Amino acid sequence: MKNKEYDVMICGGGLAGLTLGRQLHLRMPELKVLLIDKQKRPLPEAAFKVGESTVIVGATYLSKVLQLQSYLEKHQLPKFGLRYFFRTADTAAPLETRPELGRSCHVPEISEWQLDRGILENDLRTMLADAGVDLLEGVSVSDIELSQEGKHRVLCKSSSNGEEIEVRGTWVIDAMSRRRFLQKKLGLSRKRGLPYSACWFRVEGRLDVEDFVPASNRAWHDRVEYGKHPFEPTFGRYHSTTHLTGKGYWVWLIPLSSGNTSVGIVCLERDCPWEGYNTYGRAFRWLQDNEPLVAARLKDIEPLDFKVMRDYTYFSERVLSTDRWALSGEAGWFADPFYSPGTDSIAYINCLICEAIALERKGRFTPELCDRFDQEYRQWSEAIAQSIQVGYPLFRDPVVGALKVILDLSFAFGLNMPLFSCTIFRPGFAEEMPTWATPDFVEQLQRTQALVTVLFQLLQDWAHLGRKRLYFQWIDYFSLPYLRDLAVRAVIQKENPLNHFKHSFSVIQELALAIFYLAVADVEPEKISVIEKANSLNPWAISVDSSLWEANGLFQKTTPSMSYESIKNGIVKQFREKFMLG
Repeated sequence: MKNKEYDVMICGGGLAGLTLGRQLHLRMPELKVLLIDKQKRPLPEAAFKVGESTVIVGATYLSKVLQLQSYLEKHQLPKFGLRYFFRTADTAAPLETRPELGRSCHVPEISEWQLDRGILENDLRTMLADAGVDLLEGVSVSDIELSQEGKHRVLCKSSSNGEEIEVRGTWVIDAMSRRRFLQKKLGLSRKRGLPYSACWFRVEGRLDVEDFVPASNRAWHDRVEYGKHPFEPTFGRYHSTTHLTGKGYWVWLIPLSSGNTSVGIVCLERDCPWEGYNTYGRAFRWLQDNEPLVAARLKDIEPLDFKVMRDYTYFSERVLSTDRWALSGEAGWFADPFYSPGTDSIAYINCLICEAIALERKGRFTPELCDRFDQEYRQWSEAIAQSIQVGYPLFRDPVVGALKVILDLSFAFGLNMPLFSCTIFRPGFAEEMPTWATPDFVEQLQRTQALVTVLFQLLQDWAHLGRKRLYFQWIDYFSLPYLRDLAVRAVIQKENPLNHFKHSFSVIQELALAIFYLAVADVEPEKISVIEKANSLNPWAISVDSSLWEANGLFQKTTPSMSYESIKNGIVKQFREKFMLG
């Protein structure tokens, strides 16, 4: 191995490096690939790494692009979507009194997973070795020497005997997670915004929110259909990624296929100072103060591990270079664990890296194409961070917080997932621009993205004013017909992509007006008649401040034209059936 030269050297054997190795082998099996990692197999299974939950993009990448569907069904837990219990004024309120947003039943078209990283990464290493990928385990990378023209050199040291090892290759990928070796060496690190911090740990056995509510409360338990899953007979609330939210924080409960449970505390430091949860003892006391139901279940239980990340959001000035290096996973970027976007990010950058390597081998990886890849990924990653972190101040309000989640799900199913399926996940996407990606489509996409920003501002203003009239107790977000339709369309992908996106653009405009309608009903109910009588409503001009409506152009005619009369039997009606007037 010391004298061999490789086409691709992957430094780091975590999820990012392992999935890239598998993707490269599946797409270009002739490549000579080396994977280097400081840990030897077997990796610990009970308590290993954070990042266990997937959402639709990352799950599709694993199951379809990496062809792991049957493996996941056999060895990992299916996920029952996202589930939220919003904080009420009473910290000690029983769980059954907290507003709940989640799913009530299994949707056959949608597959997501709770990943036990120890089991998955052990198995991926075995798959790579069986496929002929060289694994250099128990070896730490001490330096990476980049070359613009020749072979890159990676200098390593054995952790067992201190032996120094040198390997060479055409491409080098830093997938060494938060060590961020190349990012720091090249001076590419960049932070942003307010500090957000987290701690997390695993405990042995199940920590199930079902046990927080007495079995005699059948109305609460019967919100969810149990066991109706093709290969998980106990499928229920336990299989969700559960979020317990409060002002500036959320706590996660995630089940693992090993039988253990992952628990995390994630906070905006402005609202929840870091010193309050940066050791296990402090984290336990923080839970006693903020989520006492969780603390009561953890009493007298020793954690299997305890890890912390302070001020965790960071980016890189570059992630991909024509000098044949790239940063994958947390070696280049980390936004926020809310919505579990880590595997989505790995999917995106790994597809770009595979495309870049394939083009470079044909002599067609131009600086212009490289800059496009790099810029698009970095813009996407920063948009994800901004979108998530806008929501932290909204967690204190169940109605506004729930609508923020519903908006994000609508955007994910309506636009994000289909864009990945139609472009990023399609080999050759860089040189074969789809016929439907017309200038008009790009303009509509940008306008819809701008509309989401307008909605973020409306939700922030609404939460600041304070909720007056609306409340809810339980919402199955897939009982909203428009949202379930978007989700199924996104996964099945049977129609012309342009038709799908046109439909999604229209739905998100209608959604904006429906959220606006609820905000007005809550904050200025006397103004509802003005909205209901308007001949045309401009979604880009919505505001909770009615004094701005005329100046913003709220009543200007839009294309397509929308009025309350034209949408009252759509999403507005669906929302009015879920959110009640108090």
